[in-house]
Amino acid sequence: KNPQLQNNFSFNFVKELRTEEKSTL
Repeated sequence: KNPQLQNNFSFNFVKELRTEEKSTL
């Protein structure tokens, strides 16, 4: 596995969650 890719996936996932939060506010 590529740790960098995994880390990037997690980062994008969190970013998506934060975007969801902002759009619901």
